[in-house]
Amino acid sequence: MSARGSGGQRWLGATDVAVGSLGFGTVPLGNLYRALAEREAAVTVEAGVAAGIRYFDTAPFYGLGLSERRLGLYLRALPREHFVLSTKIGRTLKPAGTRGGSGIFADPPPFVESFDFSYPGVMRQFEDSLQRLGVDRIDCLVIHDLGLWHMKEAEVVDHHFRSLEQGGLKALLELKRNGHIRAIGAGANELTLCDRFLSLGEIDFILLALRYTLLDQSADQGFLENARSRKVSVVVGAPFQSGILATDAGQQARYNYGDAPPGVVAKVMRLKAVCQEHEVPLKAAALQFPLQNPAVVSVLAGMGSKSEVLENVAMATFDIPSALWGALRREGLTQ
Repeated sequence: MSARGSGGQRWLGATDVAVGSLGFGTVPLGNLYRALAEREAAVTVEAGVAAGIRYFDTAPFYGLGLSERRLGLYLRALPREHFVLSTKIGRTLKPAGTRGGSGIFADPPPFVESFDFSYPGVMRQFEDSLQRLGVDRIDCLVIHDLGLWHMKEAEVVDHHFRSLEQGGLKALLELKRNGHIRAIGAGANELTLCDRFLSLGEIDFILLALRYTLLDQSADQGFLENARSRKVSVVVGAPFQSGILATDAGQQARYNYGDAPPGVVAKVMRLKAVCQEHEVPLKAAALQFPLQNPAVVSVLAGMGSKSEVLENVAMATFDIPSALWGALRREGLTQ
């Protein structure tokens, strides 16, 4: 469902949660690939608010609690109705005793993560997030990373999905019924998993990463129409395919959180060439392309500096001629 309100706002499913077309993704606040100074993090969030962004998405996983804490330090001082706050469940953070690396996050706090989609697990994770964020309620609570991408084995995924069905979903519905949250989301980058989430019948929106971008429209094979017919909204995450659509597509450009293969780099250069013919920055096309589909209500872009915030806002509002979308289709670059 993608009914539009005033000021370009759209509602998540059948809820009363309205989001703007551009949301603030806070993975960089968790020290994604590089350590971010506390002051730089604060200036980045402040710039987002000043630029008119009202939809902020975070997760315990982002920097093992660091993103939530940094986001909350600024947002908690604002009137609660001034922003829409989204965080996630699925991982419990526990003290590790020593500081260490966490893959893509630099210098994270001394915690370890474990998956838990049970009723008590979800309730604990929700309460932990409230404390890190410094708020008394969260607008959107999203089921996070329940899939092969992170769990690696189908048996493990099935185990946790059963735990969600038997306990975690009950916790989410209870939190929503009691007014502690206003919308239930499910985050995924695997289409088969998205279909499983839709089958639950209780999801208000899908946060879909990497599968509906200028580079990858695999989600357009029926999923988006299925979601819309069920009045489930879609929020697109990682519109830059984890970086390559926001760069000059050099050999070191990141694609799906890894190095970009030559074929992907070549396609990005073709996309860029068509955009240049229509005098449109590739970054603007990447941000606005998902919103051409009526099932998509918002695009979440990661922002790790004031300059990134200002550029993303400018690109999200760049005037793109409709001829560009037709040209991309004729070139076989989009569907």
